[in-house]
Amino acid sequence: MAPLTFLAVALAFVAAASGANVKVFNFARDPSLAAAEPSIFAWAPLGLDKTFVPSTDDQIVGGKDAKRNQFPHQASMQVSVPGYPKPQHICGGTLIADTWVLTAAHCVYGVPSFATGVSVVLGITSLTKDDGQRLTVEQAMVHAQYDPQANVGPYDIALLKLKGKAQLNKGVKIAQLPKANAIPKGKAILSGWGSTSQDGDHPVYPDKLQTLDFPVVDFKTCYDYITDISPKEPNPLTDTNLCVGDLKKTGLSSCSGDSGGPLIQKDGWFGEKTVVVGVVSWGLKNCGSIPFPSVFTRVSAYNEWINLIMKNYQ
Repeated sequence: MAPLTFLAVALAFVAAASGANVKVFNFARDPSLAAAEPSIFAWAPLGLDKTFVPSTDDQIVGGKDAKRNQFPHQASMQVSVPGYPKPQHICGGTLIADTWVLTAAHCVYGVPSFATGVSVVLGITSLTKDDGQRLTVEQAMVHAQYDPQANVGPYDIALLKLKGKAQLNKGVKIAQLPKANAIPKGKAILSGWGSTSQDGDHPVYPDKLQTLDFPVVDFKTCYDYITDISPKEPNPLTDTNLCVGDLKKTGLSSCSGDSGGPLIQKDGWFGEKTVVVGVVSWGLKNCGSIPFPSVFTRVSAYNEWINLIMKNYQ
């Protein structure tokens, strides 16, 4: 399979002087940002039996339909492209303030160069039947240390600045950030519109939002497991990642289309608080075909970065 091309968006500037470790993007073509080279741990990698190739094409395999308003923090990141009458879903996201959506850096780099616009839709369960709130993405803030040439890797985090404020209601709510450097334990909940197929070459995308509960896998166990799967390749997992999944079962996984979306845990006496603990980053190309963890960017590792960006770019 040919490598998945992440077409470029224009880099406006690197805001080092303000103290923010960030690249600020406007959505126009910049040929200097090339697609990543394929490798064993790649967006669509080559060189290893495809069954075992991890990829950032993330979506939920083995999930179930979400109920209406069950995930009011969920966002759909969409692009407008010539030839399609309506914007197309490319990634998930999490509403963390009324003008900010949290997503993955590779989602920003995945915006096609021929796109005519980027927006997020809030308050929907169905991609085709629900209207929700559509807000234009004014700018995207990507962590400056994210390397699009490195295939999968750390710093896969970005913020989308919205043009206009989200109107909060029972179907649109803000998810809280976790405590800084907190390490999630127990179970966590994934939601997204990612592929429900275990065949990475033939994804099947659902119209309805999907959800699945996962056990959190501790870092050492996850790291050792990935090393055992591909002992001849460098292990791309870092301590700013978070792993979930049952390492003894198949058929349960995030998949393509889930990328950038939320992994949450409930907090408070009655579970009334929604805390976003992870951003879908990478996983197995053939989602859920063998036991393999779904890998997330651990949000608690980036609290300071997130808060600084939202403060500096109000």
